Amino acid sequence: AAPPFPGRRAARGRPPAEAPRAVCDLAAIIGQAVELVGPQCRHAGTTLTWEPPTARCEVLGDAVQLGHLFGNLIGNAAEAAGPGGGVTVTLGAATGRERSGAVVEVSDTGPGPSADVADRLFEAFVTGKEQGIGLGLAVAKQAADAHGGAITWERRAGRTVFRVTLPEDVTQSRQAAEKKEEQGRRE
Repeated sequence: AAPPFPGRRAARGRPPAEAPRAVCDLAAIIGQAVELVGPQCRHAGTTLTWEPPTARCEVLGDAVQLGHLFGNLIGNAAEAAGPGGGVTVTLGAATGRERSGAVVEVSDTGPGPSADVADRLFEAFVTGKEQGIGLGLAVAKQAADAHGGAITWERRAGRTVFRVTLPEDVTQSRQAAEKKEEQGRRE
């Protein structure tokens, strides 16, 4: 299988809107981000849970940017959860208002952002960390926006949950087109 981050050098330095687009296997991209953060979690005693979906989930996008988006979210969640905490990553199909697309949630058991930065989390150079510079979530938002998606956060059941929605699950669209084509042949 091809690496989930092809063309890493070619995309470097380009604004997100100009990055190349291709069909991306979202589970593979998230899986690689989980693998990269795994040693950090094991070292800190943080539980990292990721169960890839059984159905393939593909989006049209730039694998490098998406890798940065999910790497930043999962890495931040691991730091926020801390020793003995937990991080959970899920991937599913968008439903309801979100129409066709993919939804990724990264949640952690950390305390959540402090009140003085909560409203500005996605702005550059805003951080609640002593050692942070405040670019991770700004980069994540830029990548989500460049893909026609959105990123939000909330506190839910004692967890901090970051939710990324990306439009147009290519797999769902392809299956719908194939189904429509087959129905046309039957008629």
